[in-house]
Amino acid sequence: MVTAVPHVDDSEEERKLPPIARLVIIVMMNLFLNVSFFIIVPSAPAYATSLGAPTWFSGLCIGISTAAAGILLYPVSRRYNLAYKTPMSASCVCFVIGNTLYALAGLANSAWLMAVGRVVGGMGNISWMLVKRYITDSRIVGTRRRTMLSAWLVTSQVLGMAIGPFFGGLLTKIGSIRQAGKVWNGFSSPSWIMAGAWAIFLVILTLVFEDPPGSEPSTTLLEDLQRLTGRSSPSPPKASDIELKSDVKVANRARPAASDQIYVAAPSAQNSGMVAIPAPDVDDGNQSQATLSTAQWASLGMMCWFAMVTFFTLGAWEANIPVFSADFPGLNWTEQKAGNILALAAIICLPLLFGLVFWAKYIEDRVILATGIVIGLSGLVVHMVTLTPGLERSINFASFFTSWLLVALGYNMMSTVTLSLLSKQVPPHFNNYTSLIIQLSNYSGRLGGAFWGTAVDQVGQRAILSLELALTLFGTVGAIVLWKKMYAPKG
Repeated sequence: MVTAVPHVDDSEEERKLPPIARLVIIVMMNLFLNVSFFIIVPSAPAYATSLGAPTWFSGLCIGISTAAAGILLYPVSRRYNLAYKTPMSASCVCFVIGNTLYALAGLANSAWLMAVGRVVGGMGNISWMLVKRYITDSRIVGTRRRTMLSAWLVTSQVLGMAIGPFFGGLLTKIGSIRQAGKVWNGFSSPSWIMAGAWAIFLVILTLVFEDPPGSEPSTTLLEDLQRLTGRSSPSPPKASDIELKSDVKVANRARPAASDQIYVAAPSAQNSGMVAIPAPDVDDGNQSQATLSTAQWASLGMMCWFAMVTFFTLGAWEANIPVFSADFPGLNWTEQKAGNILALAAIICLPLLFGLVFWAKYIEDRVILATGIVIGLSGLVVHMVTLTPGLERSINFASFFTSWLLVALGYNMMSTVTLSLLSKQVPPHFNNYTSLIIQLSNYSGRLGGAFWGTAVDQVGQRAILSLELALTLFGTVGAIVLWKKMYAPKG
């Protein structure tokens, strides 16, 4: 029996938000994830060398945590495709155990225990995907709130970039293993502190956070691939996965962008005998889109590329600064000073990125992306110029910090829109897939960047910077070509 669909206020649907307490948990989880990732950066090279390992091993330890999470992403996303609390709780447990093992590496006199600790803790990094998926979940977050919430996540990300290196560098003053003992010292204390912090956060998460209503049965990898490529028989999306996707002005409705497609929420036929009613003037093929169009695939590819490039470049700089600054004659920074420089740039970026929370409703995602590209490339170019033979003496605190500040601001700005823009362009029942793919791109960038940034002794600083420039310029060309296809509603 066909029944009329109850009227839904378009504006209210597009601006809906989950309870504030749950949003705070999500933002705090993202903050803790970034503090955990960055707090060891200032001391990791010295920790590795004190245990007999080369400096590149510290880059491996920094980045390998994301590889561990990447392996778990798909099974976790399928088992908990619309749930958050259980995998986030498991993440906390992984971080408690992983940080403990990392801290005990000095006692065991084993550099490999450093890596094992980062692998175990790295399994907890699956929550990076969960927090991003939460802010684009169509059941609880409207389309015009997603860029704003993405800005909140990036703000907490940058705050973690400030807190982690600052305290990681400050704690190195406790002393080395020989000076302060093998259990609590400048290398192990950051991990001991984070192990305790994650244990406390686990208790708060258990008491405060609740999953959104609704669930979805898991599917196999083959079924997922068939669905994405359009080889499976089309099936209408479930009511819990459907949302109104358009509130685009009449003047823009002629655009072929996927964000202009309309999806109408209707009760499931199995539960209430009602079926979905197509909205007027919409092609029947769009209301139950079973695969992505060519334009949507192009946008997906471009957002994945920038998700990888942003974290590759940020990860490379963050891992490179303690190594390069310690060896370069014009700098000669200690671990503490390197940590302070990492933190200082993040603190300066923080109010600017926080402003995106309020500016997002006035600025298109693609404009934010383009602005970030220009700023980030400026930082890379400034540093490349100072590395020109004969100009190395111009590398001092002012020039190096200016380069790092521009890179940190530009690439963090780019990272705000990769998932939010994509979520506005593809049907909501693809949210699980897009958040998974974007997060895998983030992880690959973090892993490669951390390893590449510490290879300065093997390949040289100019080679490190050249690859970052090449990756960014390739994405810039793609963004120019696909500019019209990257249109999405503001907010």
